[in-house]
Amino acid sequence: MALAGALRPGWIEALAAHGASPASAEIMVRDVDLAHMLRDAKARKLPVAWLRQLPAHLRQPSAVLLDRTHDEPALLLLFDAPEGAKLVLRLDYRLKKPRGALANVVGTGRVLDEEALRTLRNEIGASALILIDGRL
Repeated sequence: MALAGALRPGWIEALAAHGASPASAEIMVRDVDLAHMLRDAKARKLPVAWLRQLPAHLRQPSAVLLDRTHDEPALLLLFDAPEGAKLVLRLDYRLKKPRGALANVVGTGRVLDEEALRTLRNEIGASALILIDGRL
């Protein structure tokens, strides 16, 4: 597991306003999650070259959404690219090692087509997606 970036102070404030206060600002990435993103069966996977620049990308998302559609909140980080990119950042993910430690972990990612982006735009406010930074 490696440190890849940090949550911005404004994101932390917005998360707290919506009842989701992460234990830390650190954004971590694990080998197992990178392998998941790059597996052969993954449709619309992110390019390896893009993932190599992950720390730089994490500093410049075009939009950040709080996703409350599951039991545990997550951030959806959207990026401008030749095609849009989306990363799912699991907040306060409970790690197996060290036992019980909490981390904000990049869980998965993919390239977004225009239809997927349109669906996200339509779900903001109408579902458990909340825009906390940037614009779509």
